[in-house]
Amino acid sequence: VSDPTTLGDGANQHVALRGWLMKRSAYLKRWNSRFFRLSASGELSWSATPAAPPRGFVDLSEGDVRCAPVQVAAQGVPAFGLAISRRDATAVTEVFVATDSDETR
Repeated sequence: VSDPTTLGDGANQHVALRGWLMKRSAYLKRWNSRFFRLSASGELSWSATPAAPPRGFVDLSEGDVRCAPVQVAAQGVPAFGLAISRRDATAVTEVFVATDSDETR
C-alpha cells in the first residue's frame, strides 16, 4: 500500500499492511470485526471501519514485542489466532486477533 494515512497519534504515516481481522475485546472478551493498519514505523491501530478514527493502537517499534499463534475455539470466529504482546518498563499490552487462514495469520 503506498497511500499515507493518519494513524493514532495524528501523524501522517505510511501504511505497510491493512485489512479486516477479528479482535478480542480486552474486558468482555468478545470477538469483533475491526479494520487494522500497521504503519511502516510499527504502530498497529484498529477501528470499526476504514474511515472511522482509531479505537486503539499499540506501538510495536519499542519494548519487547512477541507474537504467538493461538487456536481460537469461539463459535463464529476464525480458528487462526495470533497473540501480540508488548512489554516495556511500565506495562504489558496484549492484543488478540483472528483470521480465516494460517497463511494470513
